[in-house]
Amino acid sequence: MQVPQLSFWKRYHVLGISVTLLLVLLTVISAQLTGVDVGAFAKNSPQFLVILKQMQQPDWNYLSQIQKPLAQTIQMAVLGTRWGRFWQYHSPSWPPETSLKIGGEGAWLD
Repeated sequence: MQVPQLSFWKRYHVLGISVTLLLVLLTVISAQLTGVDVGAFAKNSPQFLVILKQMQQPDWNYLSQIQKPLAQTIQMAVLGTRWGRFWQYHSPSWPPETSLKIGGEGAWLD
């Protein structure tokens, strides 16, 4: 039995390493262009842990103040989604003439 030989690209994970390096490079460039002090993030990292510890012990007395707005937000999201879905399939212009069909039956990309 022969062991399959991987190509150079797969053996050394060239694509994954390249994408990672590209993302790091783009992050450094965007930090320089926007004037972000990356060292400040490292220096203030203990403050992040303080915030996480505060999140572990929430003030449940505050819940009564946010229950109604939170429920209204969820209701609006559900209603908006249902409304959009209704109009999507009951609109005379669906599917749009300029849509690009990809995938299986009924898969459309605008």
